[in-house]
Amino acid sequence: MWKRLCELLRIRQRLSTAWHPETDGATERTNQEVERYIRIFATYAQDDWDELLPPAAMALNNQTATSTGLSPSFPTDGYHLKPVQVKETLRSDGRSTAAMASAQERQEENANARRQTSDQYKLEDKV
Repeated sequence: MWKRLCELLRIRQRLSTAWHPETDGATERTNQEVERYIRIFATYAQDDWDELLPPAAMALNNQTATSTGLSPSFPTDGYHLKPVQVKETLRSDGRSTAAMASAQERQEENANARRQTSDQYKLEDKV
């Protein structure tokens, strides 16, 4: 049935093997971009990555390709996607600021845990 549907739609199938990225370079390149986006914006606990997929898809689909001068969404949808909402941008900025502050506190605690109190020297003490 699938083969017949592809024939009717004049789709030429090219099958590839699993775990062989050279056969599908475009998909692998897109996956790398999605991973990079999520790595940048996901929280330290990495419990919100699934919420980042729609904005990641929007960002990738709205990038203009140098070869065609069009974004990937334009040929299929007929219009360019709207930019990410300001509210969403501010929310992600707030999350990253909170994550950085939390990381800084943990780093300070770890550094102070290994420090020893120093001796208090007075004038004319022998060292």
